[in-house]
Amino acid sequence: MAVASLLVTALENAVKGNLVDMDCVLAACTTHLPDLGKLRSESPNSVAQGSESHISTKTPTDKKQKISDAEKLNFERLKQDLRGAEDYKRSLLLQALRWRLTKANNWQKREEAVLEYVDNDLLDLHSTTTEPVKVLMLIRSNDSLLIESFTRFLNALASFVLGRQYLTSNTKLLELLVEYLLTNEPKDDTVLDMILGTLKKLSIRRTSQAYMVEGGVIEWLAGAFHSNAAVSNYATSSSIALLFNLSLCPMGKKRCEPLKVELISGLGRLLQLQDSKISPYVNGTLYRILSIPSVREYAKEQALPNALQKLLQKAEGEPKKQLETILELFVTDVQIEDGSSDEEDDDQEDDSLEPEIDSSDKVKSENNEPNGEVLLNFYYKTLQDIPEEKSSNNSQLKTESSPVASEAKSAASEISVKQNSAMSSLEQPLTPKLDMEATQLVRKIVGMPSTTLVEAAVIPDPAAVSIKGLNANEYTVAFSSRPKIPRTPEPGDAISPKVAASSPLRNILQRDFNSSASNHGIYCNN
Repeated sequence: MAVASLLVTALENAVKGNLVDMDCVLAACTTHLPDLGKLRSESPNSVAQGSESHISTKTPTDKKQKISDAEKLNFERLKQDLRGAEDYKRSLLLQALRWRLTKANNWQKREEAVLEYVDNDLLDLHSTTTEPVKVLMLIRSNDSLLIESFTRFLNALASFVLGRQYLTSNTKLLELLVEYLLTNEPKDDTVLDMILGTLKKLSIRRTSQAYMVEGGVIEWLAGAFHSNAAVSNYATSSSIALLFNLSLCPMGKKRCEPLKVELISGLGRLLQLQDSKISPYVNGTLYRILSIPSVREYAKEQALPNALQKLLQKAEGEPKKQLETILELFVTDVQIEDGSSDEEDDDQEDDSLEPEIDSSDKVKSENNEPNGEVLLNFYYKTLQDIPEEKSSNNSQLKTESSPVASEAKSAASEISVKQNSAMSSLEQPLTPKLDMEATQLVRKIVGMPSTTLVEAAVIPDPAAVSIKGLNANEYTVAFSSRPKIPRTPEPGDAISPKVAASSPLRNILQRDFNSSASNHGIYCNN
């Protein structure tokens, strides 16, 4: 049934005059009928005269740009489905779009995908109509798998500089993410992980910091740490890094003062874990809030200095230096100058994509339906803008030779640019581009001895045919005066920490935390 559905869809597109990419059709069919690949390898290579094999004659070497043009997604159709398709299909679609970011074999392809999403305003963040609400409101869906797929996609997109710029260009998205975080309703563990991961990455940007602080995110984090709720390691690392980022801005630091009971309790518990992945952010947050006199006095009452001394005896290397610097706050009246709220964002490098973004994904295709790249290729590729050329071996032939056909081709191109403008009917039908070799194979598989796809595509009433356009999509690690999220460094990478020039501890911090800044980003990965 799945094969029949795929073939019927291809046949309908052919009858409507749309272009049919038989390679994508056969790729999808092969997942259900493995023998189809064997039959294709055994079939003759010749192509019937009068047809065009637009797949087999384009090689990567001499048609690279044309293939790139041909593989662009039809974003109008894609965005329409994101707004109104059934939840299951939207979940698969968001998963496929995410996999272009997480499963591409090189970083350049991932960046190209991000650029394509942003250029085509995938989430409608720049639209002035009411339609965008349908995309952003996925976060309020009753379908748990749809929310999971949506938040996984947001987390992946936020791993890129351009993605963060795009996601923070409309405060509506931040509003919905914070709303979900602060609600008292039970939360899906994976969705919570993805939202915390996304907020962590977006919190590097000044405008996002201000919105999160005003929205009550620090209060939620303080309560979560104080309650010692059971959460994943990913949620813990994302939460403490998020708290650290928010404490770096003056407004965020002030919001921490009335929360000293919850914060000292929660951070003290995290200190006892001695987890090297989160300790730089625990130490950095403590350094920030202990610079507030009232918080420092409360910490003394709770014997925090004694706990730090015990940890210091066991610590080595950079963690030891960080603890020593924190303890100095209790013996010297140090004034730490806050960074300006007007400082520019130091958000210039992409970060690595954490494995948690894809792991334990519950969104699965049913009945061997297409997913991932096969789904995008089959339903959302646009092929109408490929220039026609004569090949040296005459394997590509022009399918339209009459003046009417040439006029139709020009009209179709104009429609593509104007995106579905109304066009008058033609006197001649359009002949869709079909792979004759593939047609013969499909006929052999499904048992169609007398009817080919080409014959079925002939429109019986030429006078009634009209053209249909194709929709074309102080403290870098622990103690920096301003946040910075560099790409998670590889061994040997070096990142220069930034410390307020007027801080009395500037030299100490530069000496003590340079090494940590070379081995950690502003937020950590598990």
